[in-house]
Amino acid sequence: MTLQQILDMFIQYQTETLYFFFWIPFLAVISIFFKKKYSKNLWVKVFNSLLIYLVSVPWILSLILSIYSIFILKGNILELNILPYFVPLISMGVTYTIIQKNIWLKEVPWFGKISSLLLLIFLSFIVVFILQRMFIWIIFVWSIGYIIWLFVIIFVAMKLAFDKMTK
Repeated sequence: MTLQQILDMFIQYQTETLYFFFWIPFLAVISIFFKKKYSKNLWVKVFNSLLIYLVSVPWILSLILSIYSIFILKGNILELNILPYFVPLISMGVTYTIIQKNIWLKEVPWFGKISSLLLLIFLSFIVVFILQRMFIWIIFVWSIGYIIWLFVIIFVAMKLAFDKMTK
């Protein structure tokens, strides 16, 4: 299965996708009532963790597709389909806001690893973008020394993100 097929499934099953991204924040609101009733319950934290992961993974995929479409393919942001590109972002923002009022996000298991993964993906995108444009930079703008320093800085940042992600 390719990413294009996943994107086509988002578009083909629009109603189900909207229900999915609507129910996650709704379940986060319901978890607030369970938190008040069972304040020391571990299952409430686990349930909120599950909600965060259910909304984070599609958002990361949506973010990667959006950045790739805009910067690499040079697409127009006004022509992007709202459902696969923006609905996960809205659902994630609402869900994080609701859950953050309910529990500390530091209490969520592996939450730091999600942010490290996002940083690693972002840095990888920067490397790909630089490699795509590098030939023009070497000839017209930068010397090879600046590019080597840039790669060293990006490598160190990627190493730190990977180390944080694997701890």
